Amino acid sequence: EDKEEETEEEGGGEGRAKKQHKHGLAAGAGGGGGGAAASRAPKGMTLQERKEAVAAARRAAQQQQQQQQQERPGIAQPGLGAPSAPASAPSATATSTSHLAAAAAGAHGAATAATTAAVPQGRHVAACPPSCSTSDTWCSFDVRIPHVDWHRVFQDSPSTYSYSILSKGYDKYYLGNGLEVYMVDNPAHAADAINRLRASMQDPLITIDLEWKPEWKAGQNNRVSLMQLSSATVCVLLHTSSMGFQLPQAVKDLLTDPKVRILGFGWESADENKMQSTFQMGQSSFGNFLDLQVVAKQLSFPGSMGLLKLTKLVLGHDLVKAKAVSRSNWSLRFLSLHQIKYAAMDVFACGQVFRALRLWHSSPSACPGCHALVGALLPPPILQCPSTKKSFGTNMRHYLENAAKLKVPALYIHCEACGRFVPNNNAKNEGKK
Repeated sequence: EDKEEETEEEGGGEGRAKKQHKHGLAAGAGGGGGGAAASRAPKGMTLQERKEAVAAARRAAQQQQQQQQQERPGIAQPGLGAPSAPASAPSATATSTSHLAAAAAGAHGAATAATTAAVPQGRHVAACPPSCSTSDTWCSFDVRIPHVDWHRVFQDSPSTYSYSILSKGYDKYYLGNGLEVYMVDNPAHAADAINRLRASMQDPLITIDLEWKPEWKAGQNNRVSLMQLSSATVCVLLHTSSMGFQLPQAVKDLLTDPKVRILGFGWESADENKMQSTFQMGQSSFGNFLDLQVVAKQLSFPGSMGLLKLTKLVLGHDLVKAKAVSRSNWSLRFLSLHQIKYAAMDVFACGQVFRALRLWHSSPSACPGCHALVGALLPPPILQCPSTKKSFGTNMRHYLENAAKLKVPALYIHCEACGRFVPNNNAKNEGKK
């Protein structure tokens, strides 16, 4: 499993229970201009923080002006080609996973950021025909891959985000690249946020994740403090600890909508239990549910692979998850900027990886390392020692260590180029030697 990367980023911190998520932001309706940023800067900021807020606001305003001047309707955004262009497979001549990721997710090059008024439609990936032999329905519906520079999105400091206060307990954050986050503390505004989320949907997919206060002692069972829901470009953060740990009806209606595909990651473990114990509903209540970890396993990625590694392999960029943030107090009245970014990136990345895998699956091509088709449905590896017949389940490391110890050819290998478990085409030759 992934070990979350330690960073020097500021965490949530229980001692910071004031409106620190406003600090360092460019305030104003719709992302705000830079001219009045100094007067809008929150009280309690240091001089340096005020200067950074003003500079961030000016950069945001200049960027928005440049986009409005440069963007023209019908012109393809860099990265993925024209929205109407057919999905193309990863190049068989690519020499690294970053090139594979570029073909799948438009990560190669600098993608033009979209304004909130005109989010690009993205690349269309059609549903598979009924003849596709998937064991579930994860490829039975169309998806669209947005034009987003994910490297920039993952690396941007949250202090550069612009924001606007929509109402008391209801804020909007603009992350650039057409991505928006709505922070809902007041349940009265949940319906509006969900309506905005629904309006942004270019495909049926909604990604879900949960956060709760860390449980440091045995026997603790803290309730869900934050629910994250996202389309490809809009994320809604529902601060359920400020809502009496109750889900507004609009949220329940979205989760149980049979036309919506709810996507989680490794949901069967802690998330399902927390969902049931806090809200008395779970996977069985959802209209349609998919698990990205299960989908990745069907495409021969290790079943134990976490979201960090899968994001790196598929999108070609690092999704940084600081322990100081992941283990922070999610039940605080006001979340920090780093908590807001962490929560949003989890669901945005999960959804983008799924859409990228769908692109690979729609038109598989050979991996430059192992030459097995990337995106194809391969039979699950049977990790059994050919000499002793000992089974290793899904533990590839123990399987390979056993093969090396007994000096027998391994029938399956872990490809460093694509990250999958694939048949060892050289096994017969190794056996003869």
